[in-house]
Amino acid sequence: MAKKYLDFDLRIWRSPEGYGANASSQSLGGTGPVSLPPPFRAGDLEALLVSNGVVRRDLDVGGIPVAQEVLDLGRRLFEAVFTAGIQTFWATCREVARQSNLAIRLRLILLAPELWNWPWELLADPEGDLLIASPYFSLVRYPEIPQPVPSLRVVPPVRVLVAASNPRGCQQLDLEQELGALESQLKSDNPRHWELELLEHASLSGLRKRLARGFHILHFIGHGAFDRDRQEGALLFETKDGTLDLVSGHDLAQILRKESRLALVVLNACESGRAPNGDPFSGVAQSLLRGGIPAVVAMQFKVADEASVAFSRALYENLASASSLDEAVYEGRLALLSERLDFEWANPVLYMRSSDGQILAVQPPLARRFAIGVGLLLVLMIGLVLRNNIRYWLFPAPPAVASDRGCPSPPGLDMPFARIPAGRFSMGSSRGPKEERPAHEVEITRSYCIGRFEVTQRQWKQVMGENPSRNRGAFLPVEGVSWTDVKQFLDRLNQQDPAGCYRLPTEAEWEFAAVTGDGSLEPEKISRYGNCLGRGDGFDKTARIGSFKPDSRGLFDVYGNVSEWVSDWYGPFRPGELIDPTGPAMGTEKLRRGGFFGNSAANCTSSHRASSKPDRRAEDTGFRLVRSPVDDASRRRQAGAGGPTSF
Repeated sequence: MAKKYLDFDLRIWRSPEGYGANASSQSLGGTGPVSLPPPFRAGDLEALLVSNGVVRRDLDVGGIPVAQEVLDLGRRLFEAVFTAGIQTFWATCREVARQSNLAIRLRLILLAPELWNWPWELLADPEGDLLIASPYFSLVRYPEIPQPVPSLRVVPPVRVLVAASNPRGCQQLDLEQELGALESQLKSDNPRHWELELLEHASLSGLRKRLARGFHILHFIGHGAFDRDRQEGALLFETKDGTLDLVSGHDLAQILRKESRLALVVLNACESGRAPNGDPFSGVAQSLLRGGIPAVVAMQFKVADEASVAFSRALYENLASASSLDEAVYEGRLALLSERLDFEWANPVLYMRSSDGQILAVQPPLARRFAIGVGLLLVLMIGLVLRNNIRYWLFPAPPAVASDRGCPSPPGLDMPFARIPAGRFSMGSSRGPKEERPAHEVEITRSYCIGRFEVTQRQWKQVMGENPSRNRGAFLPVEGVSWTDVKQFLDRLNQQDPAGCYRLPTEAEWEFAAVTGDGSLEPEKISRYGNCLGRGDGFDKTARIGSFKPDSRGLFDVYGNVSEWVSDWYGPFRPGELIDPTGPAMGTEKLRRGGFFGNSAANCTSSHRASSKPDRRAEDTGFRLVRSPVDDASRRRQAGAGGPTSF
């Protein structure tokens, strides 16, 4: 059975004092920011990038640091990062994991280029125990790329393409040894489960043509190189005449971009996992991850032939047994440790966008056919019993969408944002009820980021630890929350990630985002965009977020589903042109916008206004968030201006 993990997200960024960091872990909450002094001198890290003169899969050789120096680096890194509140929170998470029989997955979210080259795999606690030597620990470099990817469903065989390159004029590698080990390992597991295909004398054009046959894993065997002057990583492919062709990660990513069936790329080449100091995505592994590959296993230092073979054999042995990728990499490291291969166990690097490490969901053909038949029968039965809720069962998760540039999700929360630029619009309605009149000109002077979706029950529980909603479902909008409850949610979220400046939108910001999407829609068109009453949309209560068409801004469920709290007190509109209005300074009721599932389409428009006392809790009311763009938040912090001006 695959091991289960508790994610511990460690986010580090550059600050005027050196570095800043915070930590979070799903429903356990997180820490505030702490300051970290730089733990290394430049020479400390460069010492790790040399080898001991054996046959290595790069183009130069040197010497290797002794054991004590390596352990000192690992302890120094641990003591520098796991300090103050982060150390306390780490101890709490480890105890929770121990009691729940979970392993810890340390996900590194690194926001400064040089951080990618810190020796994270050498982390050792103050007693000197190496973290990656424990079966209850996994370390993943988790780039801040929107939308983690789900497991790739595969009906056997799992198809592996081995691209082998040994250019003329370079130090010759023993490719046959690794190829033989791979083939014997996969065949011994289950010949029908795996299908291995070899591309010898691999060229970039040859790889492109062969990938068109459809593969799930790409395994590269060959040389790697890192240009220290240009700060760029590359793999050594072959030209048609057998000479070397230096292929950058960017160029390889372009070739692999359209291969939606690739779940994993394994780069058994020196320094293929190393990140340049100027741009972390100029490395080979990092470029592939940014190009859409769900997971990459690479080597951050120079790697010996013997180590490459031992690691590959153990990696595939455990992938074949349905282990998570975390477990397979751990077993590969353990094989290197047992072979007494110096510090090769610290060489493999795991980059992953998968949220659970299960990159492949292998389904036996017979079981798959049976599951499809049972699934269709269940859908039919559910449709007969719950006719108007059929779509609720057919769509178990929201669509995968990304945040706009400068609008990252909060740490540990999959919450994409759309960036709304400054602008002018006509607010209210000249034909609607009196509370929507008069229509008046409004100018929004600063851009802002607004949630593409309403906040879900899953996200609320991750921050608050409980779910107050009446109509339960992880991807349903949270409801049954008062305006005051939302304030507590935002206070806690801003403690975890102060840089985000999270808040509710003002009424003007909410309507501006809705109107600049597709305009104020006519009632007969709203059923395509929102969950409202009597339009034949298939829902009689809340719908999963993203069940309807997004507007042209990429916002979902602006019309209907749940009415959304905004920051303003209720009051009549003021005539004349307004700039960044925030409503009355005081009042007795807070505003809600957008209509809900029980409203007619005429009351689900972008101009519809409703109000309630701040302590009202009802199943028709939820909210979506606004955050400051990264560049705006940075300017405010530098100026010492504090947080947002409105809640």
